[in-house]
Amino acid sequence: MLIQLPEHSTLTVELPEAVARSLNRTAVVDVVPNIDGGWDVRSAGKVGAVSVEGAQLLVDPKVPLDRLFGLLLYAERWDAWVDDITGLTQAEDLTEAMVAAFVHHLERALAQGVLQGYVEREDTMQMLRGRLIETAHMRRGGVPLPLHVRYDEFSTNIPENRLLAGAALIALRLSSDGGRRRRVRHQLARLQDVAPLRPGDFLPDVVPTRLNERYGPALALAKLLLDGVSLASQAGGVQATGYVVDMHVLFEQVLERGMREALAPYGGSLRTQEPGTLDEEGRVPIRPDLTWWVNGTCAGLIDAKYKVFRQHDYRHDDLYQMVAYADVHGLSDVYLVYVGAEPPDVHTIRGTSVRVHRVAVSLGLPLPALLAEVASVADAVRSCRVGSPG
Repeated sequence: MLIQLPEHSTLTVELPEAVARSLNRTAVVDVVPNIDGGWDVRSAGKVGAVSVEGAQLLVDPKVPLDRLFGLLLYAERWDAWVDDITGLTQAEDLTEAMVAAFVHHLERALAQGVLQGYVEREDTMQMLRGRLIETAHMRRGGVPLPLHVRYDEFSTNIPENRLLAGAALIALRLSSDGGRRRRVRHQLARLQDVAPLRPGDFLPDVVPTRLNERYGPALALAKLLLDGVSLASQAGGVQATGYVVDMHVLFEQVLERGMREALAPYGGSLRTQEPGTLDEEGRVPIRPDLTWWVNGTCAGLIDAKYKVFRQHDYRHDDLYQMVAYADVHGLSDVYLVYVGAEPPDVHTIRGTSVRVHRVAVSLGLPLPALLAEVASVADAVRSCRVGSPG
C-alpha cells in the first residue's frame, strides 16, 4: 500500500486501523479519523519515506531536491561539496535521490583504493606491543602474562570507512533499483574488513585532510543517510524503516548557521536554546531559538517557525510567545522568521514598547541567495541592538 502526499498537505485514504495508528506513531504524519469513516493523513513537518505495517509512506518536499540537498549539506557544514552533489539529485523521490548520489560518490571515493590509517586498539598478548595498560595488568593480581597492551594498528577500520560502510548498508536496504544495489554490494566487498556504523551510533567528526579529501562528498552523504535513517527508526515503538528529514530542525540549523556567520564580524555571541524562565519563581521555562548576547546582555532574539508566512494570517500564539520573550529579556524588537517570499511586517504591541517583526526567507532559493536573506535579518537585528559588541 502506497500513501504519497506533498509536504504541508492532507490526504484522505482508507486504511486498516492498525496501519493508521502505526503511521501516526512514526510522527512523520498525523493520522486522524474523519466523519466519513476514512483517515486524514496530514504531513507533520517531516519529508522522506517510511515503511510500517506493510504500508509505504512518501512525503514529498516542497523544496526542490537540489535545493534541499544544499540545505542539508550547509546545516552539517559540508557545503564545500554542494556543487559536486546537487547535480545528482534527479531521482523520483528524496530517498532514491539520496541513495543515487551516495552510490555515485562512494564509487568515486574508493576508485583509488580504500583509505588506511592508524587505529588505537587494546588487547592481551604474550609479548609487549605498544604501551602496557598498568591498571588492567595489576587487576590480574600480578600474573605476568598475558600483557594488557594498547597500540596503534595500520588498518582500513578507520572512522571514514566505518561511515561509508554503514551508509552503504542503508543504501542497500533503501534502494529499489536493482542495478544500484549491485553497485553497492560491489563497494561493500571492498570494505569487508570494516566495522560499519549503525543508525543511532555516535557519528565521529571526521576532520577533512589532504589524505581523505577524495572521500569528502561520500562522507557528507553517508552522514546524512545515517542521520535520516536514525530519525525514521525512532518511530514511537513501531518497527519502521526509511529515510526522513525533519524540516523544522533543518530550518533552525540553517538559520542558526547563517545568523552566526552574518553576526560574527560584530562580536558578541549567538546562543541557541538559551534556557530561562518566564516567571520570577522559575517554574515556567523558556528557550528562544536564537539569542545574540553583547557585553553580557541579550541584544537580539530570533525564533524560527517552519510555517509558510502569509501577511494576513496572524498566528496569535507566535506573537504572544515573542512578547513574553521580549519582556523577559528587556528587548524592544524581536524577530519571528518564517518560510516564504512575502515582504516583512511588524506588530507594535499595545501598552508596551515591544515590536514583533515577522520576516520570511525562501528555502527554494539557491543557497547564496537564501543566505543573503538571512544576512538581511541579521542586519535588522543588529540595527536594533542595545550597547556595543564586546
